[in-house]
Amino acid sequence: MSINENDIPDGWIPLSSYDKRADGGPRGEYDLLIKAVNKGGVVDSMSLGRPKKWYVRKEQAERFLSEHASGKFQGDSKTEVMRMLTEIHGMLRSLVDSLK
Repeated sequence: MSINENDIPDGWIPLSSYDKRADGGPRGEYDLLIKAVNKGGVVDSMSLGRPKKWYVRKEQAERFLSEHASGKFQGDSKTEVMRMLTEIHGMLRSLVDSLK
């Protein structure tokens, strides 16, 4: 089966477009996206043709990379996470006390 441009929905791009390596195994953004695709549910993917050519939703891939490519998640700060965990701990302690 040959792939033509009409088979690929708008907003989807080849996963290989993130492959910047000169040699060796997957690295950098390409490696991160392969792991996200294999994990499932993180970045939508599809494959077409034989041999399979993988495609990802560009918007999801770009968002995922902006959050993860630096090696650090760009979400909540450690302080915010600690505050949330402390609050959750307090709620759980209160729940346990009410069950006694």
